Amino acid sequence: MKKIVIAPDSFKGTLSSVEVCSIISEVIGKNYPDAKIKIFPVADGGEGTLEALSQSLKGKKIHLEVKSPLGRKIDAYYFLTNDNTAVIETALASGITIEVQNNALKASSYGTGQLIRSALENGAEKLIIGIGGSAMTDGGTGCLSALGARFYNSDGNPIEGCGENLERIKSIDLSDFDRRLHDCDITVLCDVKNPLYGKNGAAYIFAPRATACSYSSRMSVAAPSAITKPSRLLLKGRDAPLGSSLRTDRACIALKPPTPVGHIAASAPPAITTSARPRRIWS
Repeated sequence: MKKIVIAPDSFKGTLSSVEVCSIISEVIGKNYPDAKIKIFPVADGGEGTLEALSQSLKGKKIHLEVKSPLGRKIDAYYFLTNDNTAVIETALASGITIEVQNNALKASSYGTGQLIRSALENGAEKLIIGIGGSAMTDGGTGCLSALGARFYNSDGNPIEGCGENLERIKSIDLSDFDRRLHDCDITVLCDVKNPLYGKNGAAYIFAPRATACSYSSRMSVAAPSAITKPSRLLLKGRDAPLGSSLRTDRACIALKPPTPVGHIAASAPPAITTSARPRRIWS
């Protein structure tokens, strides 16, 4: 008797790993009816991650309407386990395969923030977030906007969280930021170790996948770099989600890049110095 193990990843933009398993298994079954087939869908944090993980978890899918990377209304979902763990796939709400014409600078992760907010409203105590296959380089500002953060330019006017606005952010208002995140354990699923910016940075390497414009690629390097260069940001509100959670009603924080830059993980926050006393570090 033949024993065959099927363990594929997804085929980007076409088939999930579960669908690939089903097709391969069906073909093998027809040609080798006596074969013992074992199926193990694989995912890397991108497309198909939620579907692969949900095969071995007990719980339910929760559907909701969210904003696509460029602001269209789309249907997305996440998986909530029986022990209140939410599995969220960024690619389902803010993925590169969602928009016909991608634009990394204008794209936003707002839809992913909507999924997180819904999970919190449904009692999630742990979040597992796959961040692969995204369409934007917005530094998570779109996601934070959906969770109550507000961003302003030098004139004090509100601006949307997207890639092209990163270098325009001069103040952040966290008065309405969702504090339920403080009580959540958050695990991020990612299969790359690119620095945040620079010639090997996540923005420079992955921006071309979201847009064919070389100018956009260069800007996607400059914008994330801008938020980690020494600058003054006026922070309003009691809590700061940028690496440290700070208890303060009105504080000025200085952002500066760690040295060397090449040691920053793609998902790591910038280093923060502040006159306010850190209350806790986000997990």
